[in-house]
Amino acid sequence: MPIIIYNTKASGFNVTAEIAEEMADIEQVVAIKQSCPDFVQFEQTVAAVDERIRVFTGHSAARGLAAMMVGAAGFVSSLDPHVMGSEGISLYRLVRDGEYEAARRVQMRTLELTSRLGAIGTGPATMKAAMNLLGRPGGYPRRPVLELTGDEKARVREVLDDLGLSAGAEAAE
Repeated sequence: MPIIIYNTKASGFNVTAEIAEEMADIEQVVAIKQSCPDFVQFEQTVAAVDERIRVFTGHSAARGLAAMMVGAAGFVSSLDPHVMGSEGISLYRLVRDGEYEAARRVQMRTLELTSRLGAIGTGPATMKAAMNLLGRPGGYPRRPVLELTGDEKARVREVLDDLGLSAGAEAAE
């Protein structure tokens, strides 16, 4: 069965480029989602595993464009594609197709969205609230994560309105 290694600080163990290189020798390991906060380590991972396994990044809202420019196969993210829909998803296609100026514009919008929403509540609750406000099936957070307050939801709505994302949801209704 194929294995994708997921390096995240939440695990308490850092998969360095050297460790990723060793793991790339394991037949079942086919990819790594390298979500380390250090972009230099990300680049070192891409170089270390070469073309033996595929390297994906997390945090596409902050570094999807840069990661693909240094050789990432793509990215695995949540907030930007879930909230922005096709615009957030387009970042991959634009970079892949060499449309760098358009990709840069999308990257700047995903970064603004993530930065602004990241200042409200917790990540899962904020993403779900944004999706619900846009008419997407976001659902509700599970305990111990709490749902956003009414004031926090209003702040999320303001961000969505400022970025023109609410208008797209209203047109689809």
